[in-house]
Parts: sequence; C-alpha cells; structure tokens
Amino acid sequence: MKKINNKAFGFINIAIYIFLTDILTLLLISFRSSSNSLFLNILYLIPPVIVALILIYINKDLFKDKFIDFKKNFPKYFNLAFKYYICGLIAMIMASNLINLFTSPISENETLNRQILTTLPLYAVISMVIIAPISEEITFRGSFKKGYHNKAIYLILTSFLFGIMHVIFNGDFLNFLPYSALAIFLGKIYYESDNILLSISTHAFHNALCIILLYLGSVL
Repeated sequence: MKKINNKAFGFINIAIYIFLTDILTLLLISFRSSSNSLFLNILYLIPPVIVALILIYINKDLFKDKFIDFKKNFPKYFNLAFKYYICGLIAMIMASNLINLFTSPISENETLNRQILTTLPLYAVISMVIIAPISEEITFRGSFKKGYHNKAIYLILTSFLFGIMHVIFNGDFLNFLPYSALAIFLGKIYYESDNILLSISTHAFHNALCIILLYLGSVL
C-alpha cells in the first residue's frame, strides 16, 4: 500500500501544481490588462507563490538537511550539475533543430513567455527564475523519486511528464521533445545528488540564461 501511495504521490503533486495554479489565476482574470504596472506584476505573482508554498510544505522532507549538504558538497555538486546541464543543453538544441524541420522554430510556450516578459516583466522574471524552478523540481523530480527507484524508469517518466506539461495546453506537442531532453539531465542531477536544491538551482540558472538571451536578442 505504501508503494502505491508513493507512486501516486508525484501525480498528486502535478494535479496540485497545474489545477490549483489555474484556479487561482482564473480568480484574477478581472484584473487582466496590457499594463505593466507594479500592481499587476505583484498581483499575478500571488497564485504561483501560494502553490509553491503548498508544494514545499507537503514535500518538506525533500529539504531536510539539504541546505547543509548543499553547502558541504558544493564543489562536487557544481561539477555534477555543470556536466549534466551542458549535456542537457546540447540535447535540447539538437531536439529543437530536429523539430524545426516540421514545425515553427518558436514553440507556443516560448511565445507566451516572451509576451509575458514584455507585458509583466517583474512577474515573469520572478516567476521563471525563482518560483517555477522550485515548483517544477519538487513536482516533476522530487515527488517521484520515492515511488520510482529504477533510474531509467524514473528519468523517462519524469522527463516525459515535464515535457508534456509545457505543451499540453497549447497543442504544440512536437515541442515537448526539447523540454523532455533537458528534463532527462535535470533528472540525472537530482537522482545522483539526491539534493533538490541542486536541480532547483540548475533549473533557475537555465531559465535566467534564457531570459538574458531573449533580452539581448530584442535589443541587438
């Protein structure tokens, strides 16, 4: 029974992450505006912050003693994260180039992120660099490891779910490949370190890098 609960726990986290975020966001629809006022930026941060706090609370065991472990083993973890992140980035670029032969070079999710960066820049930066990495690493990496001890099954399942989550609501299904390609290596970072802080920080770095490149592309 415990094994069944552990296997279901990750999917429960996904349900909380997706549907609770959507429900809370729908409550703010009446405030929808093209304005980039500070008020709207802060207002739209409320749903993801609430969801992130809930996910942290119900997965608090993932963080037990991990701050000390992260500090103690930082050089080793840095090398591990750097190695797998570079591999993940290469895999993501290769997957993107492959699907560009069949579809638009910019995914619907990427288009939406660019629009949000333009209309709600403060919300976008905080959400993408801080809140999303925390919520997504807890949901798609941390919450599944207890129920799926086989490394191959864990990596395939979590990377597939991560990729599908980024495209399922816009029907841009081919573009799940680049997300899944990167997710395999984020999964390897967490699986081998057993420290959620390492995969969160790597994910945050990747999102920050994407924002910087988008900004440089818009001004150059």
